Amino acid sequence: MTKKIYSIGYEKKDLNEFINILKSRDINVLLDVREIPWSRKKGFSKNQLNEVLKAHGITYIHAQFAGNPSYIRKTASSRKECLDRYRDFIKDNYSIIYKLIDEITTIVHQNKNAIVCIMCYESNHKECHRDILLSELLKTKKVDDLQIIHL
Repeated sequence: MTKKIYSIGYEKKDLNEFINILKSRDINVLLDVREIPWSRKKGFSKNQLNEVLKAHGITYIHAQFAGNPSYIRKTASSRKECLDRYRDFIKDNYSIIYKLIDEITTIVHQNKNAIVCIMCYESNHKECHRDILLSELLKTKKVDDLQIIHL
């Protein structure tokens, strides 16, 4: 059986739309890979999001270790440069990928029915560091028969 991990960005979505998307896929664990889980967008800061998700039966986990470091985001002159620098950062700190695998494995061992979605801001996964994380996760071959579904 194919294992699935979902990926979502909340850009251009309101909180109700976001929750409905998660629920439509029976997602019950949201893994937030923002370094700083704060948002100007109403409902998407860590504590607010956690409360709303909990009310809908979705577990919220903040994986700060997987976030794109602020020094990269703040000094990059373009989104492309930011992602290129994050890709280099991951190559130099590959333990982050193994820690992400461990986090997901722990979630699944604690709840055999876990359906995990990795979240960050950008709606287009190709413009977000979560795409790099998931691509590297696939390359490790530590998780057999894994399918990534970008929402």
